[in-house]
Amino acid sequence: MEKINKNENFEIKKSKSDLPIPVVNGVHLHSAYDPVKEAKKMIRKDLDDFQKKKNVLIFGFGFGYHVREIVSFFKEKRIKKFKIVVIEKNKTLLEKAKSLFPIESEKVKVFCQEDPSKIFLDKDFLDFLINKPVIFAHPPSFSLYDSYFEKILKYKSPNTLSDIIRSIEDI
Repeated sequence: MEKINKNENFEIKKSKSDLPIPVVNGVHLHSAYDPVKEAKKMIRKDLDDFQKKKNVLIFGFGFGYHVREIVSFFKEKRIKKFKIVVIEKNKTLLEKAKSLFPIESEKVKVFCQEDPSKIFLDKDFLDFLINKPVIFAHPPSFSLYDSYFEKILKYKSPNTLSDIIRSIEDI
């Protein structure tokens, strides 16, 4: 077990289907039996929305089983113009995930910021939001980092000159 910071423990276990699954503070971020099967089941209810909007904002990466299943869905449907943006809070987890499962699609962009408001300084992210993507919350990740994701959902952009200057100075 690895200490991420003073409040978080991180380890990797093997599922019954012999796939790695991350465990943060005792929370399994994917199925301990078959994470691929779980991911397919997890995204099933949103497939129509994915197909209509073609843009998906995902809260939580884990080891990306659900992300790869969404990419596979778009490829199976021969949808070429899609974009997936993932927001993950845990940098250690994300680095481990990328080393085990490199992201193979240029259609996927992952943000990992300690301060979630910094994500809103990225022009590509703002352009992506203008298209009103489908929001998909990876349940274990969202539950584990609910206050982080709530800050994103409740974000209010700076609207006074002093707030704007302060946010620019923070860059």
